Amino acid sequence: MDILLDVDGVLRNIVDVLIRIYRRELDPTTTITHKDIKMFDVRPAMPLVEDPKQFFFIDHAAEVFGTALPYPGVIAAINEMYEDHDIHIVTNQFPGNESITLNWLWNWEIPYHSISFIKDKTRLSDAGDVLLDDKLKTLLDFRVVKGAIPVCHSQPWNSEWDGLRVGSLQEFNELLRWKHVLTAYKDYPVVTHQTL
Repeated sequence: MDILLDVDGVLRNIVDVLIRIYRRELDPTTTITHKDIKMFDVRPAMPLVEDPKQFFFIDHAAEVFGTALPYPGVIAAINEMYEDHDIHIVTNQFPGNESITLNWLWNWEIPYHSISFIKDKTRLSDAGDVLLDDKLKTLLDFRVVKGAIPVCHSQPWNSEWDGLRVGSLQEFNELLRWKHVLTAYKDYPVVTHQTL
């Protein structure tokens, strides 16, 4: 199968780095954890950040994307996946941060067959059989375009997703073994959405 695989929130745990930077730079007494980040916009959990994109993804990009750890089990799971499937990394990175992500993938020896840095991942919906992503809007968009089957990597910020869901890359590998479930899911009813 051709797998479309997101990076941040699926392979790379940037949230722990965001919390570390927030604690060090703005609020040394904060007690927030990964579970407290309920939205892509982190301001409700980190109210002292005026512009999260500028602060984290531009001013501190090298630390956020370069020092983040893979989620537990990612390395073994992706190596197993690579043996049986074609892995296409599809990730939305801020301009200028692509090299940090490429270096991160290289340093952690994460194998893949191709990589696309792209904001609108639905443009690649026909390039894969299955998409694993953590962003609710991307998952809903894939459901509408009827390309690759969207599978959600569970995170606190995507609890509203009502489709296929896994808690880890290992669970995703298990799901890939059940091709008949994925095939049946291809005809899942379309759910439209307003603004997410």
